[in-house]
Amino acid sequence: MIREGKLDELREIMECVHRVRKESWKRYEKEYYPGKALNSDLTNFNEDRVREIINSDLRFLFVAEENKIVGVVHGMIYGESGYGMIHWLGVDFKYQNRGIGTQLLERVFEYCKKRKIHKISLYTFPVLRKAINLYLKTGFVPEAYLKKQWWGVDFILMSKWL
Repeated sequence: MIREGKLDELREIMECVHRVRKESWKRYEKEYYPGKALNSDLTNFNEDRVREIINSDLRFLFVAEENKIVGVVHGMIYGESGYGMIHWLGVDFKYQNRGIGTQLLERVFEYCKKRKIHKISLYTFPVLRKAINLYLKTGFVPEAYLKKQWWGVDFILMSKWL
């Protein structure tokens, strides 16, 4: 089931994000994204940050639940500009390849359309091929290749027009 995250789930949401980020780093990113960068990301995604996202009218956070939270997507819309950004999407590795990532993205698209968002973007690493395939499958297109953008690492900017 895909639904909005709730304040009483702050810890569970944070733990899911941390668990998926750590596993993704071990499997795909270890030779690409510095450990110091990962630690910074994890430190900055804490209960206060989750609370801030949930309480904001300009941010969104949806969870995938199967007896526990197994996936999270969060991001923001930029006022009345018609533009939104997905900041992070991840699904627990045990639950991947079941359509959960697609369902999370579809929920974001639905949310954005209701708010008259015409374009949504995200950044991803070139080494995350499964994620890139998911984004392509759901209508995103590569818009820019950003060389040594953050922590000396290349990123791909992908966007979808709604």
